[in-house]
Amino acid sequence: MKHKWIIIVLSVLLSAAITCQSVWLANRGIPRVSLNLALHAYEAAFDDGAPDDLKLTIYYISPAIVTRAPICTLEQLKKFCNNDAGTQIEVGAEELSAHAEQFRELDADDLCPETVHSAVSGRGGRILGFLRMVYILEREDGEILLKIYACNLVRDESVVVNGIKVKNDPIFYELIDPYLTDADRETLHWQHSWDKN
Repeated sequence: MKHKWIIIVLSVLLSAAITCQSVWLANRGIPRVSLNLALHAYEAAFDDGAPDDLKLTIYYISPAIVTRAPICTLEQLKKFCNNDAGTQIEVGAEELSAHAEQFRELDADDLCPETVHSAVSGRGGRILGFLRMVYILEREDGEILLKIYACNLVRDESVVVNGIKVKNDPIFYELIDPYLTDADRETLHWQHSWDKN
């Protein structure tokens, strides 16, 4: 009788352990699916080469600027850019086409998602962190293909790609580097941990 109870208890514990491990493994795949969905339109747009109706807008403020309150939305960042405290760069389709291959290199499968849920809240598009740079790649009709939020440009932290938080990667900076001047790079402290490796 005693052995029967031991077998039952061990069976229940083993079943619970298998269930917990299955749930954990399933949840690890969810952020990957979310990121693939978030980048689907972007990747589809570059399947047959670079579209000729694209524009890129880059907004940034220097990491050295101290603000009274954290900048948490694109609108707040735009206000800084409009008041000459930040910079706004517009890149047209012709200039973008010269570097189209770089945009094709961004692949969801090469990125490491960190969250399942959107990192940008629905109310006012707020982001958790001190927003320093946003860049948006969109079609002329306003369809947004890629929106990158970077909170800290000096430390190697996460970025938000189309609403999904991912580990920082050099590709996010390589995409816009051709459109920056040396002064822009200096202002942004364009030094990252991967430059030192």
